[in-house]
Amino acid sequence: MTILRPRPDSIATLPSRAILAAASAILATNHKRPRGPRQRREPSSIPALRYLLLAFLLLLPLPNRAHPSALRLPFRTVRSMILVQAKVNNTPVWLLLDTGATRTVIGAKAYGDTPVALRTAQRNSQGPGILGDSVSLPVNFELSGHIWLGQRVAVMNLDRLSQLLGIQFDGLLGQDILREFHTVHIDYHAHTIDLEN
Repeated sequence: MTILRPRPDSIATLPSRAILAAASAILATNHKRPRGPRQRREPSSIPALRYLLLAFLLLLPLPNRAHPSALRLPFRTVRSMILVQAKVNNTPVWLLLDTGATRTVIGAKAYGDTPVALRTAQRNSQGPGILGDSVSLPVNFELSGHIWLGQRVAVMNLDRLSQLLGIQFDGLLGQDILREFHTVHIDYHAHTIDLEN
């Protein structure tokens, strides 16, 4: 096995010769270039301004495009249940986050006049969920500034369920809204829910 080492004089002289050759070539082209009355030299402050602008653009933080349509919902907890604020037909409501509900449910009182009388909803004794009369109606639904126009929700009489759970709420936020997002991240310390596309 042979190890080749460059001679010390070749290391020192090659770069300096290359630098000198490049500098002389630049000087030669600058002297050959004719300077007419139309050519103006840039003031020395313009290149400095360009470098300053470039540095500013490089240091400027870019907008967060990773989650452009993420919604951040503040929430509060009552008896270990998550309540988020929303608007139904421009009226503020409190909704229980219910990942098991296939559809968002709005209480009859929060909705207003319903076309039919609705019997009170109650817990299902045979399994999870609630039982009761419901009617599917369109509403303008808003969460953290994001608006769904004509969103179909189930309208139910939730008075009895509210008494059973011992908390006051106006409806359930269900999977029909949550499924529009790829991830649902609940931060219990910050009391926020991030819905991200």
